[in-house]
Amino acid sequence: MTTHASDAEAAGRRIDALLEEVDQTPFGPHERALLDQALALAVEGRTRSGSTAPACASPRRRT
Repeated sequence: MTTHASDAEAAGRRIDALLEEVDQTPFGPHERALLDQALALAVEGRTRSGSTAPACASPRRRT
């Protein structure tokens, strides 16, 4: 169980880092690629855990 938890924590940190980078990236293909990576990590985490909860519990707002 510890490995799964640490994998989930690492994925969560990577998703946060990707979203921070998205916030600093101009709109366009690079931004879309970053979002796709973050989404893929979130979906993979849900699939592994068997969760039916939303992939992102705290929605981020772009400013």
